[in-house]
Amino acid sequence: MKAVFIVEGLKDREQIQKAFEGNEDVITLVTEGTKINNRIRLQIEYYLVRHVDVYILSDPDEAGGQLADMIQSWYPVIPRIEVDIEECGYFTGKRKKAGIEYSSYKYLKKLLSPYLGLEYVEEESPICWD
Repeated sequence: MKAVFIVEGLKDREQIQKAFEGNEDVITLVTEGTKINNRIRLQIEYYLVRHVDVYILSDPDEAGGQLADMIQSWYPVIPRIEVDIEECGYFTGKRKKAGIEYSSYKYLKKLLSPYLGLEYVEEESPICWD
């Protein structure tokens, strides 16, 4: 099942593509921050008209919330996927950042698989013998 995820940046797209190993059912639209231009709106409408599920996958911060609010003001049917800030956090040495681009592949697979109609199966760690 195809699904479209609206993300804020190219690094977010890259992380998702790597997590799903280029699965063609995983489609990302990049807003390039908190801006929505006509190109993005046309792409959103393209998928909505074709009955492809569209989701907002924005960072768990103020800017991500603003982006979600803006998209939902035009397209109230598009839900925002809740992201665990602890799963996508990164400490720079001075402050903590949070973003989809910092999420592990494992977390992204676990988070997004249900939206793609996939069953997430946690991989077991290999046994190491000393």
